[in-house]
Amino acid sequence: MVENDVPLFALFFMLGAGVFVVGVLRNLSVWLRGKHSWRASARTVAATIFSRRIVTLAAAFGRDVLWQRRLLEHDKLRWLMKTCIIFGYLGVITVNELRVAQIPELDGRSHLLLLFFAPFGDFYYLKGLGAAAAAATLNTPGGYPFTSTQALLASLNDVFEVMVIAGWLIAFTRRFVKRAFPLKTLAVEHAALFLLGGWFLFRLLAEAVTIVAFQVPSEVARHWTVAGALATGLGRLPLSASTWAAAYTVLWPLSAALLGFLFGSIPFNAKLWHIFTTPLVTLMSSVPRPKLADVDHMPSRVPFTTGQLMELDACVRCQVCTDVCQVAQASLGGNDNLRQFRSYADINTRLRTWAHSKKPLGAEAEAELGADAYYCFLCGRCREVCPAHIDTFALGATLRRNAYLAGCQPKLATAVVNQIVKSNTLLATPKEARTLYLEYDDPSRARHIKPKAEVLYYVGCFSSIVPRVQHVPTTVVCLLERAGVDFTVLGGEEICCGYPMAVSGATDQMHDFMVRNVEMAKRTGAKTILFSCPTCFNVWTKDYTGLDGIELIHHTQYFARLIKEGKLVPSIPVAMRVAYHDPCDLGRKAGIVDAPRELLQSIPGLQLREFPHHGKMSYCCGGSAMTVAYNNELAGVNSVSIVMEAAALGIQAIVSSCGGCNRTLQITMEQAKSPMAIFDVAEILNMALEPPGRTP
Repeated sequence: MVENDVPLFALFFMLGAGVFVVGVLRNLSVWLRGKHSWRASARTVAATIFSRRIVTLAAAFGRDVLWQRRLLEHDKLRWLMKTCIIFGYLGVITVNELRVAQIPELDGRSHLLLLFFAPFGDFYYLKGLGAAAAAATLNTPGGYPFTSTQALLASLNDVFEVMVIAGWLIAFTRRFVKRAFPLKTLAVEHAALFLLGGWFLFRLLAEAVTIVAFQVPSEVARHWTVAGALATGLGRLPLSASTWAAAYTVLWPLSAALLGFLFGSIPFNAKLWHIFTTPLVTLMSSVPRPKLADVDHMPSRVPFTTGQLMELDACVRCQVCTDVCQVAQASLGGNDNLRQFRSYADINTRLRTWAHSKKPLGAEAEAELGADAYYCFLCGRCREVCPAHIDTFALGATLRRNAYLAGCQPKLATAVVNQIVKSNTLLATPKEARTLYLEYDDPSRARHIKPKAEVLYYVGCFSSIVPRVQHVPTTVVCLLERAGVDFTVLGGEEICCGYPMAVSGATDQMHDFMVRNVEMAKRTGAKTILFSCPTCFNVWTKDYTGLDGIELIHHTQYFARLIKEGKLVPSIPVAMRVAYHDPCDLGRKAGIVDAPRELLQSIPGLQLREFPHHGKMSYCCGGSAMTVAYNNELAGVNSVSIVMEAAALGIQAIVSSCGGCNRTLQITMEQAKSPMAIFDVAEILNMALEPPGRTP
């Protein structure tokens, strides 16, 4: 041990801190390569600090950063591992900061300098206690008195150290013994794991050797439970005092060197850097994200927003996303017809390497990432379980955008975009065909195509054109008539919402459709825009601008409201066992899970059961994000899972609220020769209403 004003162990820690600062500045410069707006960021920060949203952030910090709620729900052993490390480290830091302030030998040093002494305060403290014991034996003053406060700090420090080591041992066992990860682990991950707990092991050994070297009395040393027990065993070794002194002189700097290396490598090791980025990204998820139109035009050196670059850094490859990814589980499970898909834990690693490199990604790597982008349904299940709250949906859409610009997207994606631009709809159909649903059983309904109304019913391409699901908008129109709602539809003038272009990478061409749709909606004077398609509803809600004062609502919400208002009264029993399937865009992305169930529960005679996977963790049907057009077999992987769950429930029908889900599940049930039926929520409600002209 170097006995001077700044000992060797503090110098090692200072050196690591210096490297840490350099690394942080480097990573900040990487983040600033992305699309960002200082003005918008400042507005968001100000609006958060000076509003009730700050309470939401505080709750998110406690619930999702400290308590790791998502890990607790998904994997209790992994949660125990991480919370032990989080609270253990926080406790050790706090206790040692309190302790170092009570060491007389360090009086007079600045608070900044004491930060670098804190992890090694036990050396001075144990040395002082040993000196106090020796002085008491000689009946002379010296050393430090052992107070109840110091006993408490010693015991707490020991508890927190044990927590860190326990968490570290769980992580070590999972990685190297159970090998509980589908993805191959990386060398940097091994290094991070070693450093995270390794320096603690040497510190414990240094504490034990110091206890022996300075002959700290056992009644005092017992407050260092682990180190004290270790010292008892070491004390039986026939070693001289000079040997013990040499041992602690080596062990304390060695633990300091490992700590300095740990601290200095944090910004350069993704497995460690998430210690700082994950809390930041988690808190970011609690504030409104910028709309597509606000960021897509911004110049940048990489095709990501600054927030997305931070998200890439927050990914710790915990692979929780792999556990819930339907495509990953199917392809990793030995389905030879599917190319192996390894979820965003793998994609994020490659994207981070790209973002941190100043060189172009390269045609081959871009093509591989482009293929991965279109092998994902963008269903968002992984986003719901990600402990860091990474918006994997937005990252996937950005990846498709880059594939589109680089020319790496499937040819069909280009064809879809060109088709929509040419005909204004997803499918090439004449304007007259887009009103067939309206006149299906009553030609007089064409009267609803009118210039002004209180409610605008935006049907969407899929439901208005695809024969398998045209009965859904027909039923919605019927219910609106029954409730006496003043509504209009755009008929043949209705154009696509733009979502197929967004998920095909052509976001620039989507903007024109957004502007035109807003203009048409405003011309009707409607105060409410009603949607049957969850995707259209979600896009209008999340990405459209200029709709202030206009309510956007899905038909499940709207009809649930009309029932409460008494404008629709379900009175005819519908004797059927059903389960409601939450569409990705409505349940997971829009958070609407209660309204459909409230509506169904109001139907007399209906027995509503729940899928094992429901709400925000509902299975994706496979018809999302245009993937069904690019890879039909891949779509079937998802829909089969839902039909199998439904069969196990013993239900007679699946109820949905999405045209895409309705069509995809219809096809799957027909192929499986399933006796089950599928209905939209609106159809079930219509069954429960008295025929027109009669009162219940």
